[in-house]
Amino acid sequence: MAVSAVGVVGTVVASAAVEEQNGLVEDAAAARLTLISRNLEAVKATAPLADEACRRNPRCGESCFDVVAGPTAPTFAVRVPRTGAPVDFGGRSPLRPEEIVALAGSRLVQVAQAGGPERIGPEGTASVVRLLGADPGLALVAAVPGPRPTPQAEAPSVFLYGIRLGDAFVRSDLEDGGHAPRHGGDARRLDEPRR
Repeated sequence: MAVSAVGVVGTVVASAAVEEQNGLVEDAAAARLTLISRNLEAVKATAPLADEACRRNPRCGESCFDVVAGPTAPTFAVRVPRTGAPVDFGGRSPLRPEEIVALAGSRLVQVAQAGGPERIGPEGTASVVRLLGADPGLALVAAVPGPRPTPQAEAPSVFLYGIRLGDAFVRSDLEDGGHAPRHGGDARRLDEPRR
């Protein structure tokens, strides 16, 4: 009887440890999702400022984005015209050529560029985007349509402003206790552009 009691206690202790481990994993996943969500809306709010800076000074690059997002944010920016080659504005973590090509053809650009009654306004839209290439990753990307010739027309270009989600980004959030006013957000779905 003593042996079976020890077995039951051991099983209960093991089950509690598994439950605690599962809870820690769930908490870590929720914290990462919160970090992403909290920052997506502010990337969207920041993109029109970065767009204007790049319109005024196409060579501003890293220095402009440092003012907008801070000196350590892994930023990038590119303008995708409806026809012609994309224009890379650089940033603290500029896009590689294969990433530019993939983003230029992405659903996010299509949605921002489209005309008609459901068009995206000048405030833009934002989404979590998978960056494709030699070193795939994720980024928070805002898309701001260029000035439309008529209200219903397709945008002649889309300005993309983004921040890579990597170890440095997460580490900087952990260092400031997760309370940096860098970028805000909410918990809506992260896989669809936000209007």
